[in-house]
Amino acid sequence: MLLSAPTVTYGADGSVTVTVSSTGVTPTGGVSLSVNGGALTPRQLDINGSTTFTISKPNAGSYTLSATYAAQGDFAASSASGTLNVGQATTTTSITAPGITYGADGRVTVSVSSTAGTPSGNVSLSVNGVALTPQQLDLSGSAVFTIASPSAGSYTLTAAYAAQGNFGASSASGTLNVNQAATSTGVTSLPNPSSLGESVTFTANVTSSAGTPTGTVTFKDITTVPMVLGTGTLSGGVATFSTSALASGVHSITAEYGGDSNFAASTSSALSQTVNRAETTTSVLSSLPTSTYGDLVTFTATVVSSMATGTVTFMDGTTAIGSGALFGGQATFSTSALTGGTHSITAVYGGDTNFMGSTSDVLSQTVNQAATTTVVNSSAPNPSGLNKKVTFTATVTGTGIAVKVPTGTVTFYDNETQLDIQNLSSSGTAQYSTTTLTLGDHSITAVYNGDVNFLGSTSDPFIQTVQQ
Repeated sequence: MLLSAPTVTYGADGSVTVTVSSTGVTPTGGVSLSVNGGALTPRQLDINGSTTFTISKPNAGSYTLSATYAAQGDFAASSASGTLNVGQATTTTSITAPGITYGADGRVTVSVSSTAGTPSGNVSLSVNGVALTPQQLDLSGSAVFTIASPSAGSYTLTAAYAAQGNFGASSASGTLNVNQAATSTGVTSLPNPSSLGESVTFTANVTSSAGTPTGTVTFKDITTVPMVLGTGTLSGGVATFSTSALASGVHSITAEYGGDSNFAASTSSALSQTVNRAETTTSVLSSLPTSTYGDLVTFTATVVSSMATGTVTFMDGTTAIGSGALFGGQATFSTSALTGGTHSITAVYGGDTNFMGSTSDVLSQTVNQAATTTVVNSSAPNPSGLNKKVTFTATVTGTGIAVKVPTGTVTFYDNETQLDIQNLSSSGTAQYSTTTLTLGDHSITAVYNGDVNFLGSTSDPFIQTVQQ
């Protein structure tokens, strides 16, 4: 008797063939088979002396087979034994790991499948080589692992299904991607508006629904060409930076959060920061508060702020008399053209892009009249003849002033008798002519009557003698 039992895999039927033979003649009748001691329904031998027993979908394992042919008619009894091996069914393990954002739990589904049915038992999962607690497969052959709030990054997943019962082992690998959480950045300033040179503090608030970001914030002035003002480190989602270096005008300020390992970068909307021009105070001094007409007087204006630029206009009342460029907070103007009298001098700073203009208090500048010298001479012979024309010339000169010529009138006297009044010419001379001088000596004097700039003066007597 022969027994043939090819190896099968779980999920397939086991097939066991029993053949009874004899020399020259083929036995007939029935044959029985037991599996692990359990008898199957006997089967009739076919014309070849064989019959096949079917074992419906046996579980995986090794089965002891025993076949028996009872003595029948001309044929004696015989038996045979053998083994039926049923292998575990092949399984496939797969990993499903949808990408998430930092702040959410990662959910990794491990599924084990087989064409022979739905596997059961435990499945394991490791994340970056660290094993999690094994999970029981549900009725669909799946198990869900929860990874609590993983940090942003890429994680290597390895799932393993160990051989269990009718199903063989299998494994799979995959990746869980955790993206950085989105952030929102806002920026405020204090004070706004500010004044030139005043310290302004910019405050950035970085928020996220996933938690409190860390890292640094860069503050930029993007008004023209983007320029980094400075940085601040986040504490509780807040970073600050202070500066007093902003020029006057309107600035567009942004706060740029650079992100960290778990939070994505973000940039605020532009904040409009107004920096007003700084106020100034202007004062004016004279190098010679009381001067004499023709003296060179230097006026010095001081603008409080050495950083101020531009010009200062020097005013005499409502009339501009000159200007000077600021250097180191000061401007000067020199003049010798101030007329005699009292002048109300002010210095007017016109301002620049960063500094407001200002006007000094009034400086009282006194200009005294200059002294003069008057000399009188005669153009006629001396002595002169009776009834002859005599011309007297008075010359008035400003003392110590070479380029200033007095103006006004000169009165000619003969002793105490007034002869005439004449205007000074542009050269500082005045003339009086007469033919009526009587016989004898005449004491001629010229009296310069002065003007706003020059004091009056009287010449020494000039003796003109008239003879027959």
